[in-house]
Amino acid sequence: MALFVVWLLLVDSLARPEVAAGPAAALLAASAALAVRAHTWVRFRPRLGWFRRLAAVPWSVLRDSGILAVALWRRVVRGEHPRSLARLVPTQATGDDPEAAAWRAFATIVTSIAPNTYVIGIDREGGMALVHQLVVDELERLRRTLARPDGSNVGGGAEVSGP
Repeated sequence: MALFVVWLLLVDSLARPEVAAGPAAALLAASAALAVRAHTWVRFRPRLGWFRRLAAVPWSVLRDSGILAVALWRRVVRGEHPRSLARLVPTQATGDDPEAAAWRAFATIVTSIAPNTYVIGIDREGGMALVHQLVVDELERLRRTLARPDGSNVGGGAEVSGP
């Protein structure tokens, strides 16, 4: 029932075809969840303390929106091209254990919600995240976002490509 309600919220319509498709979509989603759980393809073990980081997400979205607005203004008015960059940032999300998998997913979502920054991928063996920024921003902020809350994140970061 909950997945059906989610379907109706996503389609934002009570038209007959949408309401009729809702149970099928809910059944498909529930079946996929059960299949993943039964075959142990992916196991997550998030920590409750991680969710404190969500409090900073609205500020990150506003901040990055401001950065992009300034870059757009400079592009339109001055003709300046913003410098974008792909970076390698340490994340210490190594391994295939459920907690490391959950941290990779959580860090990717929290980092990529803000419009200036997008996590392309995280190397689970090397503990490095490949992150793209439309407008170059401070590396330290990225390191803090991708760092595990227990402080186990160490190291610097590297630029992968220039403008």
